[in-house]
Amino acid sequence: MSICEPATPDAAALPQRGTHTSAASGVTAVHPFRGLLLEPHEPGGMHALIGPPGDLPTPDAADAFLRQRRSVENAVLLELEDAEASGTYYAARDQVMRWMADGRLRQDEQPAYYLHEQRFVLHGVWHTRRALYAAVDIDGSVPILPHEGIWEANVERRLRVLRDVQLDVNPLVLLYEQAAVGPLLDELSQRQPDVTAYDIDGGVNRVWRVDAAADIRRVGAALQMPWLVIADGHHRHAAALRFQAECADHGGRVLAACVEVADPGLLVLPIHRVVTRVSAARWAEAAERLAAWFDCEMLNETLPLDRLDQVLAQVGPPQFIAVRGDAQPERWTLRSWAMLGIDPATAAPEATFDARVISDLLLEQVLGVDEAQVTIETDAVAAVAAAQEDADTLTLLLRAPEIAAVIAVATADRRVPPKTTSFMPKPPVGLVLHDPLQPGSATAKATATGADDA
Repeated sequence: MSICEPATPDAAALPQRGTHTSAASGVTAVHPFRGLLLEPHEPGGMHALIGPPGDLPTPDAADAFLRQRRSVENAVLLELEDAEASGTYYAARDQVMRWMADGRLRQDEQPAYYLHEQRFVLHGVWHTRRALYAAVDIDGSVPILPHEGIWEANVERRLRVLRDVQLDVNPLVLLYEQAAVGPLLDELSQRQPDVTAYDIDGGVNRVWRVDAAADIRRVGAALQMPWLVIADGHHRHAAALRFQAECADHGGRVLAACVEVADPGLLVLPIHRVVTRVSAARWAEAAERLAAWFDCEMLNETLPLDRLDQVLAQVGPPQFIAVRGDAQPERWTLRSWAMLGIDPATAAPEATFDARVISDLLLEQVLGVDEAQVTIETDAVAAVAAAQEDADTLTLLLRAPEIAAVIAVATADRRVPPKTTSFMPKPPVGLVLHDPLQPGSATAKATATGADDA
């Protein structure tokens, strides 16, 4: 592993909104790489070493996870902020160097793709999703398209992790559209996996190295697409762009788990809003104003929080459920798009997202709340509990958007508000790592484009 030397950022070199173009035929931006993997033969195996998926951990969350895992050595440490100096991650960097020195973290000798099969349970139902881990060009040869806005503070935190740790620990999740890849993945996963690891909740992760030259050529040929859409990792992507611009030794690629849009295990869930400092009187006033556009219906039944689709229509104008304390839940439904002057057939694709309407109309225009009052929650049970525990907290339960709508927003170079979508499952941290200072090597390029088998 090399150490980054600073470079002078060239703003003109960074992809700008509205400037992306489709890749030429025959171009691939999805490359094999020499992955770094934690040694699975340690006590507890990979189960004890992979970290939980999700955002950067707090010290308390990391400690709780390590106690659950009964482990003091885990990839969760690689994204943990230093205890002594807020905003630095030098202890995580030292952990990487110790693991490499004692052989616990090893880099593969040959470039490979890494096929990841992830089995997980959601609301009592098992799902399986497959992804190809790859080193993806971030220079725009094939555009990586966001669909959500970002929060600057989150990007800065991710950038500090890259500067200090200098490893991609947590992959982007990128969507592509290429149905022909499915049968190839079926074939490549016929043998026994190279790695098997269990999540803390019982989910199963299986990984196959794809390192034979002939297989790499086949995967590279299949993974030619005009775009890649970010499903998860908008802040990591923005941080990677900045890290590349400031680092003279950057290899020009970022770690990504690439998922075909039609994969049956790819799910998108709603992200609910929890709004603080909304008194009963303030909500009553807001509800009176909101009634100019929305119809309100009291819900008498107990909310099926694991199946909100039973009480929220899956098509049609925006709809949400408002929960406050012990009051009856309220289902609010926009009477028609015409009430907002929107024609779904001609409007910008993000204009019809429930989160956009609720953010612009309810939160900003009607309630006039600031960002500090709003938190996000993917767990409907936790979101409702927050409202029930505090009389001045309002929870808004939203619908999940369609994956096709997300693709439409991204390919039109538009944005929905930050944290509008939650794609599932999230990859575990530390399953396969990538050195961003690893050059886009001639070996990898030659193998992907037609070198003979070694």
